[in-house]
Amino acid sequence: MNRTNFSSKIAKFCGISIQDAKQILDFITDTIGETLANGEEVHITGFGNFKTHTVDKDFRMPNGEIFKKEPFKAIKFAATGKLKDKVNGRIE
Repeated sequence: MNRTNFSSKIAKFCGISIQDAKQILDFITDTIGETLANGEEVHITGFGNFKTHTVDKDFRMPNGEIFKKEPFKAIKFAATGKLKDKVNGRIE
C-alpha cells in the first residue's frame, strides 16, 4: 500500500476529502519523525513502538580496507502483539 492508497482509505473511513486525509497522514508521519529526531520513543497502542539507536561501526570493503562511517541514528519498529495477531489471522 502506498501513500495515495492509504490516504484514500482514511478519507473513505472518515468521510473526508482525500486531500484532507493526505494532510492527516503527513501530520502523523512528520510528528513521528520529529519525535524520534528529538531522541524520544513513540508508542502507539495496538500498533507498535518506534525508537532510535545510534550505529557507530566500521565497515569492511570487499578489498579488505576498513571504512569508518560517521555515527547515525537507525530507526527500529517493533509491532505490538495485537498487530502481530492481526497479521497472523488470529483476530479480525
